[in-house]
Amino acid sequence: LDISSRCILVTAVMQMVI
Repeated sequence: LDISSRCILVTAVMQMVI
């Protein structure tokens, strides 16, 4: 995965956690 994809992935996980 490239940086932008990881950024989106991390953001999605954070949204789910919160």
